[in-house]
Parts: sequence; structure tokens; C-alpha cells
Amino acid sequence: MIIKCYEIFGRLSPKLTNEIFAHLLENEKPVYKAMIQNIATRRKLRPVFIERKPRDERHDWLKQALSM
Repeated sequence: MIIKCYEIFGRLSPKLTNEIFAHLLENEKPVYKAMIQNIATRRKLRPVFIERKPRDERHDWLKQALSM
């Protein structure tokens, strides 16, 4: 059985998800910024609005977007 990437993110634990996003934030800022921009576009928000959210809430939004 082949699992799609969005299915993988949907099944990850919150702890592992936060570790992945924390790594991206610290080491891969352009990738992290691109994800924020993508979510902002989908939700018709400004990226600054998402960036100002608490880290856990922001990572929940990222996980939801990557799980679709």
C-alpha cells in the first residue's frame, strides 16, 4: 500500500510534528516562511497574522494544512 505525504502528516504525533517544524524554523527558514505564506494564501490572511500566533497554534495550523 502506498501512503500519500498528506496521510503521513495526518498520522504524526503532535510532539513529532512540533519537532519537525521547530527544526525547519531553526535551520530552514525559507522553507518555513514558504509554508506560512502558503497557509496565509489558503486562508486569505496575511502571513504576519500567522507568524504572530503562538508557536504551538501555528504548528497546528501547519499540520492541518499539510494533512489535507
